[in-house]
Amino acid sequence: MFDSPRVFRRSDPDFPITPAVQRGLIEAGRVEGEGPRAAVRHTGQRCRLCGCSIDRDPEADRSIPACGSCKARPDAHASSKPDAARAFAEADRSLIRKIHGYMPRLQLLGILNDRLRADIGSAAPPYTIEQLHAEIAALPGAKPGGDHGWAGLRKLLTQARRAGTLDRINEQVINDFAVVFSLAPKHLMRLKDILLQPEED
Repeated sequence: MFDSPRVFRRSDPDFPITPAVQRGLIEAGRVEGEGPRAAVRHTGQRCRLCGCSIDRDPEADRSIPACGSCKARPDAHASSKPDAARAFAEADRSLIRKIHGYMPRLQLLGILNDRLRADIGSAAPPYTIEQLHAEIAALPGAKPGGDHGWAGLRKLLTQARRAGTLDRINEQVINDFAVVFSLAPKHLMRLKDILLQPEED
């Protein structure tokens, strides 16, 4: 014969301290003086940290949402505000100032978010590409909006020609540039077509 399931008292020294286990015992009628709780309407809400259902958890914090066991954890509150974007730290701004002109912005954003996760943890909301664009636009000498089409390129070439910079660029300079920055042959030819074109074009 099997023994019937044990009925606990809250004063027992071995009464479970974990709220989720306590709730399970109460719902099973295994806590003296406490019958099964009234059924709660299921909303399908789950704890953001452990994933358990918090529909029948009276201690749960549904604003986070987190179960009674997880709501006291610091990461429950840190991860509950995904829209609260953290501002760039001074070291991040220095990095952006120094390399934004040499690195694709998505790659730079990846590096900044790697640094952020290393500093704060994976619960920190990541930087967005909009934040990075705004930071670069606010740098001294940056032009808001940045025209990256042919019209903007022609303006840059005109400015470089007036400053005498374009006259110093020859085929050898472009070839050296292509070696240093590992340009593909297609990009090298395009660069020559643009920079070595006659002035009347």
